[in-house]
Amino acid sequence: MKSNNSNYYHDLIWMPFLIILMRSFDILIVYPDAFLTLRFFKTLAEDTLVTTLCWYAMRSYVIWLDQVYPFQKNIAQRIILQVPAALVINCGLLLMINETIQHYYYQKPTPTVVYTHHIWVYAIWTLLQNAIYITLGLLRAFKSFETTPSDVKLPLAQPNKLAIKLGNKEFYVAFSNISYCTVTDHLTAVHTNHEETFIIEKSLDQLTALLPAQDFFRVNRQFIIHKSLVKSLEKQENGKVKLCLKEAAKLPPSVSVSRIKAPSLKKWLKQQAA
Repeated sequence: MKSNNSNYYHDLIWMPFLIILMRSFDILIVYPDAFLTLRFFKTLAEDTLVTTLCWYAMRSYVIWLDQVYPFQKNIAQRIILQVPAALVINCGLLLMINETIQHYYYQKPTPTVVYTHHIWVYAIWTLLQNAIYITLGLLRAFKSFETTPSDVKLPLAQPNKLAIKLGNKEFYVAFSNISYCTVTDHLTAVHTNHEETFIIEKSLDQLTALLPAQDFFRVNRQFIIHKSLVKSLEKQENGKVKLCLKEAAKLPPSVSVSRIKAPSLKKWLKQQAA
């Protein structure tokens, strides 16, 4: 999965379109005589803008959860963490924006219909959004796992490949297809060049021993980086260095390397250039 600036749900086009449909339906229920009038389009534009801002705030929270508490860790707990907070973010932000607009722009109290009707429609809409994200998240988490038929026995090991387990099944990812490895909240994840993420039981120490040293380097306690991701190296104070990286899913633009590891990193980079 991609992080932050990445659209790994592919929702930046279809979700705003659904928002426009939802807000149009909501306006027609409350103001049935305003269809295709100037009032309709004015209200639709305002409501769509506010709703899109609220949705994007909730979406950012969902993507953050994907990074710190993925579905692979515990599906039920992930849903519990996501849905109530998403309701608070989405509905709470909507009410706050409406109150602000009514108070400072229109200088009027918020219409009671916002609390008696709009907010409940919006809460149902938020639950629908989360149902979509949860479904897409689960599909994304598991579609990349290529299960092996139960009647086919895999060899105990394969050269130049990393064994990945999913339940009772096991398959292999080629070392050349691994982009980097990271650990977050005691979960070790392997990221591939095809933007797949696999949660594995091995630690980074174990992965360091398995991965070819000429291609991978353990830069700190959190990351093992493939040589293809290295962009440049910048000196920092106290002998530390900053390793600037190419863009990759969930990978920061740079990582700090300690004074102790810096000489080994420089030596490794020189070997790559040789």
